Amino acid sequence: MKYYSILLVIVCVLCSCDSEDELSEITMMDGNTITVDKYKRFYSTEEEFVHDVSFSFPREYNLNCVEKIDYLNNQEYTVYDYNQSFIGCWVIAEFGNWIKEYGLIPNVPYYVSTMIYVKYLSETPKGLRIVPKFGEEHMGYCPDIIPKTFRVYHDSNRKLNVLTTGFKHIGYDSKRKPVAINIPSFIDNSKNKLTWNFLIRDDGWD
Repeated sequence: MKYYSILLVIVCVLCSCDSEDELSEITMMDGNTITVDKYKRFYSTEEEFVHDVSFSFPREYNLNCVEKIDYLNNQEYTVYDYNQSFIGCWVIAEFGNWIKEYGLIPNVPYYVSTMIYVKYLSETPKGLRIVPKFGEEHMGYCPDIIPKTFRVYHDSNRKLNVLTTGFKHIGYDSKRKPVAINIPSFIDNSKNKLTWNFLIRDDGWD
């Protein structure tokens, strides 16, 4: 199964930004210039916001650093941090009362986007595969997978696995000041690192 045109340049539609007429460039207080979709969103619930993660934007993978692991069947593993991060199209969004839990103000515009983190691991032995642990904290989120988890791509040509996770990122407030809040946050506060938990299982092929 060949997943990996993905590991070159992913050519996708940029977020939900349909045309250049709907985009504008804005320079924030920290000097960062972002491209913003002019169409505003409103998220009445946290769940609605979290599920609006989109992985559909171009990104180029750098495979120079791959973590080597000695895999054993039926064993659990944890790896930390990430090799690359990517940020998608920015939009202006307002939130319901639930946003107070994060110290922000309801019904006030913020600049938000999708953040994607990737981790590169060595290839599993023939007959074995990486399976994300479901129901654990600090696992990640993928829009088309209901349990809280991350996605694993296996590239047999390059002999590696790519772990991918994403979340919604609130980057700036209405005055263009940095906010930097990730929802949900998958950083293990005890280690202050992104944490990937997974199992090694038989892949079901003879």
